Amino acid sequence: MPITSSTKITFPGNATSGISKILLTKKLSADASTILVITESTPFHPLDHSWPDQPADKGTITTNGKTLVVQQCLNAALNKQTEELLLDQEIRNRKIRRDDPNWFFLVAHFIADPNLDLIGQEANLAVDVDYREALSKAHTASHFTALALNKVTANLWKKPLEQLDALGNPNLDREAIAISTIGTDTSIDKYHCGKSLRKKGFDSAQFFMEETFKQIETKINQQLNEWLSSGKLNISMSPSETYLNEKREWTCVFPDGKKAVIPCGGTHYLAISPQDKIIVTLEKNNESDFTITSRYFL
Repeated sequence: MPITSSTKITFPGNATSGISKILLTKKLSADASTILVITESTPFHPLDHSWPDQPADKGTITTNGKTLVVQQCLNAALNKQTEELLLDQEIRNRKIRRDDPNWFFLVAHFIADPNLDLIGQEANLAVDVDYREALSKAHTASHFTALALNKVTANLWKKPLEQLDALGNPNLDREAIAISTIGTDTSIDKYHCGKSLRKKGFDSAQFFMEETFKQIETKINQQLNEWLSSGKLNISMSPSETYLNEKREWTCVFPDGKKAVIPCGGTHYLAISPQDKIIVTLEKNNESDFTITSRYFL
């Protein structure tokens, strides 16, 4: 069946199921034991090729009375003229932008049944709800932790930083982040405070002093507890349904009325209650690197 648009995605609004028509199936090689399946719409969050911090959703596709396990879910890009199909890092290597009018961006679901004739069939797509929720909590925790980190380290900048975060604080998270990994209920963010950061005015020597480092961990946890226990956090993802190539944003209105808007393609936990907790630990890796582990608890 012809593909006429990028994949419509419903996971930003936390949808975990949906019914859609199968538009394309493809073996990646002659002896492949799996095929990729492209549907018109999907609730599945794929692994992102440009910032692969959050793993893909798990779940199943059911069609013609047969339930198939989705083994992996990746971004794909389809050239509108040549029908060339790129997967995952092939998109990044070719530097194909999401706003390129010559390409559709698609969600590719991988299943282990290469002999089925699925094109045109209606599929019931179901995401593993518990796994999705655990990833969403971790991703939400990483945003809150980054904002808290920026706030409690604002006094360590010796000169004004041009790049501020969504709450108006110097954005240490963005300036120093090296690797971000989202797991089940836990996010791990690794940072590098190198020469370029020091030139921009960050006092990394003070930051890494033992007493200061411990105080920063304590202050981050205090700030997170203050935010979450308030019962006044209003979190949303916008739009709740859109197309894979279009921008999505995580928005949080804080107890003091400030609103943080962060571009984000992941999934998030929206139903935070005053009983929820995010607990953070900081670890120094060497003289210029540190790691923050954020754990979400109900």
